[in-house]
Amino acid sequence: ASFLEFGLAMGGAVVYSNLMHEGQKEKALEIFNFFLRVSVVIGFGIAAGGLLFEEELLGFLGTHPGDGDVYRMAKAYIFYILLGIPFVILMEVLATYLRNDDADTFSTTVLSASGVVNLIISALLLLVFDWGIAGCSFGFFVSNFAAALACIGYMLLHTRGNLRLQRKAASFKEAVKPLRLGFATSSEYI
Repeated sequence: ASFLEFGLAMGGAVVYSNLMHEGQKEKALEIFNFFLRVSVVIGFGIAAGGLLFEEELLGFLGTHPGDGDVYRMAKAYIFYILLGIPFVILMEVLATYLRNDDADTFSTTVLSASGVVNLIISALLLLVFDWGIAGCSFGFFVSNFAAALACIGYMLLHTRGNLRLQRKAASFKEAVKPLRLGFATSSEYI
């Protein structure tokens, strides 16, 4: 997921920032809306695919029902990770664009808070409430869901910023350059 979240966030945000600097606000917003939509489709696609093919995914990860507790723990863990993937991708994309929209303090705070909240929830559920390994992945899900909502709320309520949801988005042809740029910078996460 890191390859996708950084690939979708970085290239588009750089191009967005350059277009804004050049005074091409509409083109910049079209790039943002393209990457926002693609991140939602990819994130929820991964989650749906993972949940639909959970047995195959667990087999790919090296565990089968005959493994007993290891299999049950892996299954419990992967469930909330899959639910959280759309939100971690969305949060990273939104936070990166917000950083380029003069909301760098908010963006950094959300990213940091998400990590801290993840650790706290995971530790509480694992050590205090006896959720087992599922508690750790539930912390991932909840913290990223909350962070994505915070970014969306900030974007919708912050009137000084330029980011806006709109119908018009860049075409795939217009997004090839930022896609190449983004995935080139995120190739270290493969």
